[in-house]
Amino acid sequence: MTREGVYGAEYYRAQSEGPNAVHLCTLPFTRNVIGSMDFTPVTFSKKTRTTQGLQLALSILFESGIQHYADAISVYADHPGQPLLAAVPAVWDETVLLEGYPGRFVTLARRSGDEWFIASICAAGGRDASIPLDFLEGTGTYQAVIYSEKAEPDEYRYRSKLPPLEVHTQSVRAEDVLHVRLKVYGGVSIHLTPVTPSNA
Repeated sequence: MTREGVYGAEYYRAQSEGPNAVHLCTLPFTRNVIGSMDFTPVTFSKKTRTTQGLQLALSILFESGIQHYADAISVYADHPGQPLLAAVPAVWDETVLLEGYPGRFVTLARRSGDEWFIASICAAGGRDASIPLDFLEGTGTYQAVIYSEKAEPDEYRYRSKLPPLEVHTQSVRAEDVLHVRLKVYGGVSIHLTPVTPSNA
């Protein structure tokens, strides 16, 4: 159901700096392509040289048949990303690569039942992600809960003290494109739930 064989989050405790954003942007194209990967994602309390937005997105981006989140329950309990972590399934029905370049950025959409989850992360430089929703079937409306990083001046400079996540909700349809600014070593997570039935 899952395998190790990956440079994972346990190395954040070691002498090395642990997996950096370039490595994390590479794994969806390499190790995780060949099967379930026990990376132990979502590290908020350790210094990782990534943002909380990127760490939260790993819960969707990395697939494992038995997903092990890396941090303490007490850390997740008061975190704004907790509802997403509670909703993310361990098994997916469909995966769609929306965009990506190994080592630089990746945006994936995954489906479980009639719900979709989107994760987008990037490495150095930050970027403006354009996320088309044309993978959604039919003409129905979805509620999008978006977990993004707070906007601030000088968006593309990495800071050791990271801003908190912001959570907002909007209605979307298959013809929409979401535009999200990602910080250096940053990420965004989106949970899509159908609101009105599709005519498909």
